[in-house]
Amino acid sequence: MGRQTIANPSWSHKVKTGKIDEIRQCISCNIGCAGHRIGLNRPIRCTVNPDVFYDDFYKKQKVNKKTNVVVIGGGTAGLEAACTASEVGCTTFLIEKEKTLGGLARQISQISEKTRIAHFPKYLEKRAEKLHDLF
Repeated sequence: MGRQTIANPSWSHKVKTGKIDEIRQCISCNIGCAGHRIGLNRPIRCTVNPDVFYDDFYKKQKVNKKTNVVVIGGGTAGLEAACTASEVGCTTFLIEKEKTLGGLARQISQISEKTRIAHFPKYLEKRAEKLHDLF
């Protein structure tokens, strides 16, 4: 549960309120939270949670004027950027050349030892589906 709580500090609240599809799941990469950080006495980071300490606080902040954002590429970084821009009030356009979203993470998750990576693009797609200003 330690790594999962780093990936999504609101995990217990989301489980309790039945918002299971909104949970940002740990992909067990151990890059920002375990050996690469704790053993070297460095601050904790998370591959799937860009803001470990404030989680979704940014959603309370909104842009002051009408803003259009164009994101090229629907990999995990593009999806994160598009969702974040839309969540703070921007009209966001996501352009992807492939038929599916998720980029390399989707492809890598096909490797049997890397199946947990698939959780992240699935989470981002569900998050994007709920946004009204994402085209």
